[in-house]
Amino acid sequence: MSRARVHAHAKPAKPAVAGWVVSLALLALLTVGALFVLDRVYHAEQFRIRAVEVRGHVTRVDGGQVRAVVERALPATYFSVELDDLEARIEQLPWVFSASLRRRWPDALVVEVTEVQPVAQWGDDRWLHSTGALVARPAEAHAAEWRDLPKLSGPSARAESRAAREKVWRAYQTWSKAFAAKGLQLDALHVDARGLCYLTLSVSALLGRAGQGAGAPSSPSPSSPSPPSIRLIVPQQHAAARIARFTGALRHPLLGDFAALRTVDLRYPNGFAVSRAAPAEPVTVSATTVATTPATAAAPSTPTHAEAH
Repeated sequence: MSRARVHAHAKPAKPAVAGWVVSLALLALLTVGALFVLDRVYHAEQFRIRAVEVRGHVTRVDGGQVRAVVERALPATYFSVELDDLEARIEQLPWVFSASLRRRWPDALVVEVTEVQPVAQWGDDRWLHSTGALVARPAEAHAAEWRDLPKLSGPSARAESRAAREKVWRAYQTWSKAFAAKGLQLDALHVDARGLCYLTLSVSALLGRAGQGAGAPSSPSPSSPSPPSIRLIVPQQHAAARIARFTGALRHPLLGDFAALRTVDLRYPNGFAVSRAAPAEPVTVSATTVATTPATAAAPSTPTHAEAH
């Protein structure tokens, strides 16, 4: 038998050119149609922004300035307006801490504004915000709006971390309450790179209690400086115990004469040293010897010494 050879014959390919042409034509038509629709949506008169609503509990932010920033971004439409860019511009306005924008159909923008809420002065030209952030003090801020804020600062005032700022703020809050219970007001707190704390106390309230009871601090004479203040120096590591030692000695006649008191150095483990406007003899306060030096004398090379008996 002879084998029959089977030869496979390839079928001729169908032309595909017409199909590709149709596909490309449809794609082009769809692209043009989409661009036309987008152009109508982004630039159509019916999608213009016609209302700007400013929200937030604000007393100093000028709502007119906020609206002016938004209006300068128009004729951007409801769909084309750049919200992130507008937020950044609004946050450059005086007294604005943050801004958040959203669209409200069909033709409005809603602006949520958070106003700067300073809790303290930080350094020379900034404020500590209630969130822990630092903000530049507005040039429009009047002294009366911030002069009563406590003055805080820390090491490397221009580069400190949020954690370092929060630590200083928490220390101020804690110590401020302790001093307030004794009739003192903590006006300023500076922490240096070595961990030393420098506190400025206003004693007007305590002096005002003069004569209300035995052992009350004496009131200042008419020639006394006004308002009187005291500078405390205390290591941050031992601040709580040493501040308590100082406040516990407030009823002593020596420390009661706040009109003459200038500096209290609490760096000593068993006592503290005071500097006064006029010289005085060392006086024993409880179990502690408090050495005194004239404030007008030349500063000694080392702090005035104090030791326990």
